[in-house]
Amino acid sequence: MKLQEVKCPNCNGSDVEPAGEGLMRCRYCNTTFTIDYDEEDAAMDKSRIELQMQREKFEHQDKMQKEAKKSQRISILIFLGILFAIIAGLIMANTVVLQDQEESSSVVESKTKETIYVSDFSEIPDAQFEEMQSLALQAAKKEIEIAAIIEVTAEEPEYVTSYLLTSKEGDDNRLVFVYKDTWHKKSESIETYVFYYIQDLQLITDGTVKYKTYVQNVNDMFMWNNTFIYGEESFDLCYIKAISANADFNAIEK
Repeated sequence: MKLQEVKCPNCNGSDVEPAGEGLMRCRYCNTTFTIDYDEEDAAMDKSRIELQMQREKFEHQDKMQKEAKKSQRISILIFLGILFAIIAGLIMANTVVLQDQEESSSVVESKTKETIYVSDFSEIPDAQFEEMQSLALQAAKKEIEIAAIIEVTAEEPEYVTSYLLTSKEGDDNRLVFVYKDTWHKKSESIETYVFYYIQDLQLITDGTVKYKTYVQNVNDMFMWNNTFIYGEESFDLCYIKAISANADFNAIEK
């Protein structure tokens, strides 16, 4: 490429500057004029233009490929989402069917094998009665441990009596144990009465009793000598709360 000095055709000045593609402007007289390129310049410009076009084409193709991959990923995610929804629907449908079958089986079983609730102490084997009484005693001891603090002591809970409450509808029962707690603080003492019950005693074919293994604890606390302790201050109050308050049940004392 030949280097040539560019001069203004109007004033023949050489103080010129580019003014656009193939244009120059004279800073002195402000004349805009074109310049001539030799063949080598034209070839370089052509190569530059072709290179730019190839670069733009490559960038466009790269962009299209990235968008295609993105669309493909989105399509896969949508497909997986639909597949998951279908599988979840099938699982739920099968679960409903199984539940219906279990409920149907339960209905059939309940019709063929009616639940028989314990209605008398004679139906409870002695060994099982002692087991349930032991559970109630442990609950009574636990209450004493919770309530007893510094300067307060309590004696071993004393068994008083027990009641079997059977629902008048014949669909529920509970075995109630009554205990007496004796509390001491310094030179003073007080007796309280507490009760605990085990629910849902059912007769089974081998002559034993099925029952819930946890003990219901429904005793309140009251203030004595600046200390909270459990129970009622008399047996009568305890009886009212444990027995009389259950008007829908018949009560039998052991």
